[in-house]
Amino acid sequence: MKALFTLFIGCTIAFLACTANSQASLESAKAAIANVESLRYCDPSTYELIKEKYEKAQELAQKENHEEAQKNAKIAEQLSLELSRKYKKPCPDPNAVVESKNKKDEEPAIEEDQPIIHEQVEALETVYFEFDAFNLSSEAISTINQNIKWLKTHSNSKIVLRGHTDVRGSNEYNLALSEKRSKAVFRYLQSQAIDTSNIESVGYGEEQPVSFSDTESGHAKNRRVEFWEQK
Repeated sequence: MKALFTLFIGCTIAFLACTANSQASLESAKAAIANVESLRYCDPSTYELIKEKYEKAQELAQKENHEEAQKNAKIAEQLSLELSRKYKKPCPDPNAVVESKNKKDEEPAIEEDQPIIHEQVEALETVYFEFDAFNLSSEAISTINQNIKWLKTHSNSKIVLRGHTDVRGSNEYNLALSEKRSKAVFRYLQSQAIDTSNIESVGYGEEQPVSFSDTESGHAKNRRVEFWEQK
């Protein structure tokens, strides 16, 4: 009787020990799997095997097959450790990458910036200047006054006053002179209470002649300020 009791106690202790060992293995495997969760897309097949072994270990433990449960838990833990040693950084979800790409493809294409187009306003007369001068003559003022009528009825138009010179003089000098001419027209418009918020003045020097005649009449045609509109 005493021998049977001793045997019973021994088996109970062994059973409890197996139970404790399998539970410890399950906990250890669970922690290892949690550590490699971010690496699941680096090696999907290995990760699925890890989960399979862990789930099998849980199932065996519930059936009190603690020895086999412990073996499967150990395999899951070992595979998790190998995965963590092999991959140091998380891998992106390939499905998420595809989804992101498809979403990008579905988005409307952003139009490229269109070039700014300027056209000379046919209804506005060109203002002309004397040689080597940027002051407004009485004739120039008369021309601008005629143009003011159009500007008042087209206040939303974006106007560019483009100044020019003839070819006499250096490039640097003529560029500065052309800017002074366009600025002179701009200031006169301001003095006449014209809203100049949509008007700008620029100078092109001698680079855009309308006449190539080396005569006084040819030079006179190039000493000018034109009214252009931004479309």
